[in-house]
Amino acid sequence: MSRPAGAGSLAIVLHTHMPYVHGYGTWPFGEEWLWEVYGSSYLPVSALAEQAPLTVSLTPVVGDQLEAPGAAAACEHFLDVVRRGTHDEDRHWLSQKPDLAGMLTASEHSWAHHERALAQVRALEGDLLAPLAAVSTWTSAATHAVLPLVATEAGVRLQVGSGENSHRRRTGRWGGGFWLPECAWDPELEGPLLDEGVRTVCAEVPGAPAEGLVPWRTASGLRILPIDRPLIDAIWHHTGYPGHAAYRDTYRRSFQNHNLWANGGEPYDAEAGAAQARAHAAEWAALVAERTAGGRDLVVAFDTELFGHWWHEGPLFLEAAVEALAAHGVELVQADDLVARLDADGALPVAEAPAAGTWGRGRDLRTWSGTSVAPIAWELRRAELDLLVGRHPGEVGEASLRDLLALQASDWAFMVAEDRTPGYAWSRFAGHRLSLTQPAGSLPSSSPRLRHLAPDLAQDALAVG
Repeated sequence: MSRPAGAGSLAIVLHTHMPYVHGYGTWPFGEEWLWEVYGSSYLPVSALAEQAPLTVSLTPVVGDQLEAPGAAAACEHFLDVVRRGTHDEDRHWLSQKPDLAGMLTASEHSWAHHERALAQVRALEGDLLAPLAAVSTWTSAATHAVLPLVATEAGVRLQVGSGENSHRRRTGRWGGGFWLPECAWDPELEGPLLDEGVRTVCAEVPGAPAEGLVPWRTASGLRILPIDRPLIDAIWHHTGYPGHAAYRDTYRRSFQNHNLWANGGEPYDAEAGAAQARAHAAEWAALVAERTAGGRDLVVAFDTELFGHWWHEGPLFLEAAVEALAAHGVELVQADDLVARLDADGALPVAEAPAAGTWGRGRDLRTWSGTSVAPIAWELRRAELDLLVGRHPGEVGEASLRDLLALQASDWAFMVAEDRTPGYAWSRFAGHRLSLTQPAGSLPSSSPRLRHLAPDLAQDALAVG
């Protein structure tokens, strides 16, 4: 684990998360959203992580969906039938319009990506989870609940313990790395997290100095990896790289729901987009080298889905960045290895836990508890308190626990607050809330569609008052 004297190091944490959409509607907001992300982000990023020391965090709810019976067949059908059909429609119409040759080329490029994903899916022989399970070293809360908004310690332990259980079963390993959903931290979480085996988390530290913070640990032993905001914002900001004119426009879509334009308004040129991705990777690596000069250890974090799904050229950027970082002498290291080295060297200073914060709007909780989503925040607390307070573990059925976990997903409030398919979000939230008011009957879940959610429930968490 040694490194050259004076060399800096960087840990890139990629958090992999999608809400539970399997069985809940289809195009464009239901499970086909998952298949789009799987082909465009999860497959290429997993392949890169096999070769480079990226730190991949996998939310259990993603694993729940990918290992559910019928998932592989549904994904293959989407790519082979739905997407092939829509591209055929594009090809037929655009080929009759000589003045739209650029659009036809962009459509062919789009289909080539879907076709490549289809071949990879078929090669997995039904095991969609395998690529991610092979590279994921960190886990997260069972359904991506914003933990500072969970009302009870038992509820926190249920989310964390279920996530840990799933990760251990699926990967056979866990070193204590835990992604806090939405990077949402509160000092009151420290005790429950440590009790559940969590040893390392990332944290957004609002108001951090411009020169950046380095990892530290609390007196209780929790390792804190502060994420470096300037390095992140170079990419993940409204003025960041993905908005460049040469990149494929994520939001402008054809009638067949394909991305055929560049951000600059012209038909998408794949070669120009790839060249720009390599140029931005070189620029970002130089910035990393500058900020890690003198041996500083820094951490950056992004949603995995940014690379490929939200930013088409993202996987190319990541691959080029790995090479460019090495050329600048920056050591790319997995987060667990970074912490282990600092521990061994006695270089992990002891300090207080950071103040509460998130990586959301305002770096606080407003995205998940502000005025526009206050009904969601209050109903979440009410549902949890009604279900868990004063109840013994044996008194709460698995069906109700799964409904609660589904309700607690951070995604519903985020979609409403950010005006991203708010109708779908309200519908999903209302449906799960209603399920908690109805008896589950003899089904494994009050909704048959939740049978495969959180298969590794940490019911012993309910013993905590």
